[in-house]
Amino acid sequence: MPPCTGDDAGNEEPPASPASSTDHSTGEPSAEAIPDMPPCASENENQPCGPGPTLNVHQALSEALQEYGTATLPGSTTIKAAAIVRIVAFVVAHGLPWDTADGLLRLIDALFGFNGNVLPKSKYLLMKLWSPQLNRHVKHHYYADCGSVLDPVHGMDQVHCALCRENSRVSVLKDNGCFFSIMNVKEQLHQLISTCKEALYNELKKIEMLQCTDQIRDITSGRLYKNLRRTGSITGQDLTITINTDGSPVYKSSRTSVWPIQFVVNELPPKLRHQHPVLGGLWFGHAHPNMTVFMDKFIEELNAVGTVVWKFCSETVKSDVHAICCRVDAPARAAVGTIPSSMESLAARGALHQEHKSQV
Repeated sequence: MPPCTGDDAGNEEPPASPASSTDHSTGEPSAEAIPDMPPCASENENQPCGPGPTLNVHQALSEALQEYGTATLPGSTTIKAAAIVRIVAFVVAHGLPWDTADGLLRLIDALFGFNGNVLPKSKYLLMKLWSPQLNRHVKHHYYADCGSVLDPVHGMDQVHCALCRENSRVSVLKDNGCFFSIMNVKEQLHQLISTCKEALYNELKKIEMLQCTDQIRDITSGRLYKNLRRTGSITGQDLTITINTDGSPVYKSSRTSVWPIQFVVNELPPKLRHQHPVLGGLWFGHAHPNMTVFMDKFIEELNAVGTVVWKFCSETVKSDVHAICCRVDAPARAAVGTIPSSMESLAARGALHQEHKSQV
């Protein structure tokens, strides 16, 4: 297949943006900005797609530091943006608390006499630089007692629950861990397709050719998938996803757990598919999530994706996204199916008993 360049997922081409390189020996970025990393299915098509972030980190970082432009530090050839990235990389690479960033900024300011006019004055201003670029999720708050989701008016802290008729504050719910986040699924899909469009395009063509065979090699050659194709529920350009969710304690001795909703695109080759899971939602709290509420909000986000338009070479591909499989373990299956764990276990034992009787 001939190489193609300049194609990006979606209707718009993201602007080229500078980014910072990293010195792997020190864990810090170099003093000079480096050009964008080429997408593996575009300018660098002959190379296999490796694991890649669902967020274009280079572009987000470039947008965050855009106000600094190419201005240099006083009496130095180092640009301000590179200096800021060095500070952040130093704090992160050494696992330092963010309070250290405050002291580090004050130290640099005092040593070089910047008088607070060159670099951000505090960790809050430092983190505020890229918060708009990374704020690509919707946070939902809920009451722990009734599980009702509360959507406060923008800019207001006061919330009211119509179900239990209680008043509270968003700040209190946040402190109590009564919230969860739903990520921007469409944006992440665009980034994923942009990263691995060649492999995805070729796999779609391969799946099309295997629809008339009886071989079952993957979920895309199974009976359910073929029936969906045969009935027109999905087309040859559509994408299907497999959803997964499971809880994990934050620490071994912690009672707080994290429940992510993740999914993979079934039309990617199996190895590449599992190198690129997409985070759809994140529940953080002291109790198991209310899966009805959690999954409902995720499904709303998934339904809002619409048609994902992307290009490969000269062909425009229009892909609708369908969830066709949910792969979870027994406790998570009980939660997702809103079945008590004891009933789930009882049903499983009953199924095994029936199977044993049929074999006898």
